[in-house]
Amino acid sequence: MQKFFSKLSGKEKNKLYIAIIIVLLVVFDRLFLGPVLNKLGMVDGQIQTQENSMKRDSRFLAYEDRINAEYNIFSKYLTKELGEEDIVKRDFLGSIEQLATKSNVSLAKNTFSHIQKQKDSLEYFTSLDCTATLEDMLNFIYNINSSDDLLKVTTFNMSPKRGAANEVKVSMTVMKLIIPQADVL
Repeated sequence: MQKFFSKLSGKEKNKLYIAIIIVLLVVFDRLFLGPVLNKLGMVDGQIQTQENSMKRDSRFLAYEDRINAEYNIFSKYLTKELGEEDIVKRDFLGSIEQLATKSNVSLAKNTFSHIQKQKDSLEYFTSLDCTATLEDMLNFIYNINSSDDLLKVTTFNMSPKRGAANEVKVSMTVMKLIIPQADVL
């Protein structure tokens, strides 16, 4: 090897040294610098992902008080534990009768119809036949729809009562919505 170097001229030696330096730099880049820069890029991506996640989480935490306040408002509509079906039906029909008495409505029929299970709730239905003055009937429907028991008139058919000038006869279906807490259903 010494003979090889001694035969080279000054310019050729410089070119050889430059070539060796370039080869060493390329080897250094491929063996050390490239993997380190790749790893740094991956770490930067993970940091960016974590920063975005923290920003999103901090936004949720900023709304925590508002979420808790809204939960407290709506928690009165959530059922803590589901009772027996017969008890729920009896309470449902009883609340309809109380609203009818309060509104001066005569119930001719108040029979439980069926239960419909939804994804996050239970819907109990009853069929009613009743008579009252138009004003009292409208108050009755309003009282049902504005009840804290989550009652709603789903269908109704109103017609004038024969022989009475100011009275109406109504057939309606009323629904009671039961929303169990997430761990109850």
